[in-house]
Order: sequence, then C-alpha cells, then structure tokens
Amino acid sequence: MVNLNSNDFIIEMLKINKTFIGVKVLSDVDLNLVKGEIHGLVGQNGAGKSTLIKILNGVYTSDSGKIIINGKLIDDNENYLNPKQYAISTVFQEFSLIPSLTVGENVFLGIEPTKGFLTDDKYIERETKKILNELKMGEDIDPKEKIKNLGISYCQIVEIAKSLAQKGEILIFDEPTAALSYKETELLFEVMKRLKNKGISIIFISHYLDDIFKICDRVTVLRDGRNVFTDYVKNTKLNDVIKALVGYNTYENNYFKRKKIDKSSNPLLEIKYLKNDTANKLKDIKLNVYKGEIVGVAGLLGSGKTEMLNSIYGFDKKCDKLLKLDGKKIKINSISDARKNGIALIPEDRKKQGLILNFSIRDNILLSILDKLMNFLFFINDTNGNKIVNNLVQKLKIKLENIDQKIKYLSGGNQQKVIIAKTIITNPRVLLLDDPTTGIDIKSKEDIFKIIYDFTQAGNGVILVSSELSELIKYCTRILILKQGSIKNEIDCSGIEKNINEEELLELI
Repeated sequence: MVNLNSNDFIIEMLKINKTFIGVKVLSDVDLNLVKGEIHGLVGQNGAGKSTLIKILNGVYTSDSGKIIINGKLIDDNENYLNPKQYAISTVFQEFSLIPSLTVGENVFLGIEPTKGFLTDDKYIERETKKILNELKMGEDIDPKEKIKNLGISYCQIVEIAKSLAQKGEILIFDEPTAALSYKETELLFEVMKRLKNKGISIIFISHYLDDIFKICDRVTVLRDGRNVFTDYVKNTKLNDVIKALVGYNTYENNYFKRKKIDKSSNPLLEIKYLKNDTANKLKDIKLNVYKGEIVGVAGLLGSGKTEMLNSIYGFDKKCDKLLKLDGKKIKINSISDARKNGIALIPEDRKKQGLILNFSIRDNILLSILDKLMNFLFFINDTNGNKIVNNLVQKLKIKLENIDQKIKYLSGGNQQKVIIAKTIITNPRVLLLDDPTTGIDIKSKEDIFKIIYDFTQAGNGVILVSSELSELIKYCTRILILKQGSIKNEIDCSGIEKNINEEELLELI
C-alpha cells in the first residue's frame, strides 16, 4: 500500500459516505491526489466511482466525511462544493455540450470573453483552435462547426478541450478514451503528460485497465462502494487490479475456444461490393462472414467503420451494394429490409440510438417484437411479454430491481445487455456490433462476449467493430484493416500458433 504524508496531497477525501433511497453507495471511502500526478480510479459499473466524483465536483453532497483541498478543510456548512472555486474541472462520460452551439462556443461556455458589450467571437475561435492544436485535432475539428454536426468521438474531444479551457489545477477525466481510437488515445495521453509536467493533477477514470497502466502513477480500486486497493502502478500487476475489481482471482473465460472456420460452403453473409461515391467514405468493400465466425474490423477514426455497418444495415440510402445471405441475393434499402433478412445492429451510441431512456427495461426489450405479442384486437399479451423478458434478464445476467424499472437507472454494462436482449429476441442471423463494450467494466465485457460467442455457436455470424484492439485479437477469427473506406489487409487469427499483438496490429492500422 501507499505511504504518503498529508502535506503531499492537493486533495484528500476521508471517510466519505453516501446513501440513495436507503441504498449505501459509498462506505468510508478514502481517495487522495498528489500535486502533479495522474491517479487512476477504477471499478465495476455501480462500484461508486461516479458518485464519488460527483461529490468532488459539487453535483452531490456526502452524508458524512471530510474533503480537504490544498490544505483547506471544506466547511460542512457548504451545501455543495463549488468546483470553480477550487480550480476543479471535469469531463463527464455523459456529454454536457449544447448541440446548437459551435465548438468554440461550447468550449468557452460560461467563461465567454467579451469585447465591449459583445462576446469576442474571434478570441473564442483563436483560443479554441490553440487548444485543439494541442490535442492534435486542429485539422479535424473546426471551432465554427456546430456540435450537432459532429460524431461522438469528436464530441468527446470537444469536452476535453472545454475542460482545458477552464485552466484548472485539478482535472477529472471520466472515461475520456471510451469513444476515441487507439491513435487518438495515445495523443490524449501525450497531452495529459504535458499537463502533469506543468503541475496539474489528474484523476483518470477508465474501464480500460491497459490505459491505467500506460498513463497513471497510482491506481485506486472501488468495489461495492468501498476503497479496496490503492498503490503505485509501478508496484502493481494487472491481476492484482482485476482481483481487487471482482473480489477473486483473474476473471477467466472458460467458454471461449478459437476454432478453424469451415469455408467450404457458401458464406453466411457475402458482401460482393459496398460503396458510396457521394460520401467518399466507402470504396468498394468486399467481405465474407461464415457461420460461427466473429469478423473484426479495425481502423482509425474516419476510416469508415461505422459507415460500413450503417450501410450494410440500410441506414445509407445512397450506398451501392450487393449482398448475399446463405448464397441468395438480398436487397437491403431500409432498416425494415435488414430485419426481415435477419441482419441486426448494435449501434455505437447506446443511449441515443439503442434505447428509450425513460421507458422501462421491459418496454425497451419488447419494442422489437410488439407485432408478435399483439392479438387480433391489438392488445399486448403481458403474460407472454413478462415471461420473455424475465428469461432474457436471467440468461444475460442483467442486474436490475425489476423489469418495470426505467432503463436510464441501469449501469452502462446492463444497458448494453438490454440492447443485446432486444436484438437477439428477433432471431437475427448476422449481428453487426459497433464498439459494443464502450464504457463497460471488465466483468460485463466478459458477459457480453459470452453472449456473442453463444450466438455464433448457434451457426450465426458477427461483424465486430472495436476501438479496443485487445478485444479484436482475443475474440475474432479474422481482423480486417479498414483505411479510408477500403479494406487494406486481413489477418487470420483462427488456428494460428502465435496471435498478432496490439503493437503489430496498430502498425497495420
């Protein structure tokens, strides 16, 4: 364990407790941050990470405990801690951007510079450009572009730029790399190191344990609302952190066995060509998916990964394509066509594209099969519906209070399991997965890949797009390298003696 003097700390959180509606979320949690360090904070979904950080940035108050910042004890009479007063800035996992405003206007929201009585737009554009250049994204993001026109990855970068514009001494990053590509993550780490060298202290929350070991000086693990582990990263092994996370030795998958795929028969899904000259994103893509196969797709941001899945699924009306399923030509010009032909998509942004957050778990799952549950009077058979949902909840290990609970209150991992439940209930043959484990803890990831593996074992096929290269290497039979809308390389991972490693895969990307 770490032995540090209290004089070393810029932040001390001591014996922090928090309860919501009778449920103890935090129990005597300690967390400290040294000036000029990057401190990793990890834990499974529901471990209490977000609650602890929201206490630190003034969203919640603690029920008991002490917070000391720069040697000053925060007065118990302060109802909520004012983060600006204590130079604390946070990039949340949930975006706080206003879609109708420009990138620059969002970056300087609340701290707008003025020229006379008017906002100094030229200053905003100039300073936003400087910050984006520091993030090495100045060529990709225009300060004058509106947020509503940006993809999820670029929105995350704007959130980071917004945080840097606050010029805080303490920065909190809540899953900042979740929507970033491997290359962008490395660039972000370079920026974090420069900030650290300037004496800025950083709390880095991530589910990606590899990232913790790459960038952090110390790591703290929360489990079930308690601090169960804190130590220097250099003194720690990956299995130590995993054991602290789940409460027992390394979470092993005993189910997954890579096998050679039978390619003697027709492919399950054959993409003869897929291109969109108008958008200039997809250029004559050809690929096959065989029964029992998980085909991975790797590429940088802008390579066309999401566009490829969306085009297969029928989102892109202008895409020119020729598809075959089980050797028979199929036409997919809409989502309805895709579903009829047994093709399903798990989208990149689960909250915007995959769920209705104010609906119950039950309603979200059953939406995809309402027509099958209705009788001739257009009434829904609730008994059958509840039985179907409860069976899926049990099978997919979805943690919830009851099936009528609103889905917005579930953790990220359990929300993703609900999306998978509502998808596989339609009995698809081919599953398109767009970064399905973004922002999900290690055990939930394993649960989700067990579901995917079982799906392929039933003779189905999967196309998996993932920004996490280790996932592609671990689970895929083949990995396709996508660059500028074209497949440039293919790596066979089935039956080979030595798998490709992440560095080698990144070189190819």
